[in-house]
Amino acid sequence: MIKELFEIAGERKKDLIKGTILKVIESSFAGAPLIFLYLTLNELFSASINIRTVILLVIGLAACFVLQAIFYYWADVVNNSAGLRILSDLRIRLGEHIRTLSMGFYSERQTGDLNTIINQDVKNIEPVPTMFYPKLVAAIALPAFIAVFLLFLDGRMAVATISFLPVPLVVFNTSKTVCRSLPRWREKDTADATSQ
Repeated sequence: MIKELFEIAGERKKDLIKGTILKVIESSFAGAPLIFLYLTLNELFSASINIRTVILLVIGLAACFVLQAIFYYWADVVNNSAGLRILSDLRIRLGEHIRTLSMGFYSERQTGDLNTIINQDVKNIEPVPTMFYPKLVAAIALPAFIAVFLLFLDGRMAVATISFLPVPLVVFNTSKTVCRSLPRWREKDTADATSQ
């Protein structure tokens, strides 16, 4: 599905990549507070507590939350605008393609079918570039970032974290299979409803 998304993106690939990079940065700031929390607790349980270090670590923790919010908003704006522009370009390409079809094509189809293809079917894939793809990237980037940090603490914990990375990919592939069959079900149900 990601390969198809980049094929559909056409000239907007750069915007999609920019949104992906921003989402990875946002995910790294989502995982960074764990590092600051670990360092803060390590400092608090040490033999001599350095208050200045603890205050700097707490400020770093707060800065991570602020930067995460900034990059979340920025990534959201870029991903939404890129996704909507990709789908707008797709609608235009579909319209141009429909204009090149022979008149015999139109006699076999109803106007509503063409309208459905251009409007409703394209709208059905709208969540992919605007929501699903960025969330999939974040679901992979955050555990990877945490695993890199854990690699320095305890290799076994890093392996345990990395072992869960295939889970979002399995869920993604399963949902992709289900999503492929949904249009056929909807088409059949619509045909049954209109024939009664």
